[in-house]
Amino acid sequence: MAVETMATVFRLERAGTLWRDRGVTYDVVLDGFVVGSVANGEAVAVRIDPGRHRVWLVADGRHSTPAAFDLAPGATAAFRCRPYPKAPAIWPDRTAMPPSRTNGARRLRQTA
Repeated sequence: MAVETMATVFRLERAGTLWRDRGVTYDVVLDGFVVGSVANGEAVAVRIDPGRHRVWLVADGRHSTPAAFDLAPGATAAFRCRPYPKAPAIWPDRTAMPPSRTNGARRLRQTA
């Protein structure tokens, strides 16, 4: 009897924009390797090994700040991205907020 294992997945959703980077495709770099690309308003999902990972985006010679995350077996790491003036921005989906435009620091929404 074969044992079916749940896939461990990295998922990235790109916000659709009317102007900035509309025609630019972002390369998705995971642990130093390009694992896919994402166009305006689209999403990409990639099966990956569980463990610690770093992801960043590259577009026209510009790159985002890397985001690090740990992923358990069978889990999904969900991220979002969108263009910013100097480079694309990427953040975990759970934060619901992109990095600050002023200093690039990641801010988490506080809940009461």
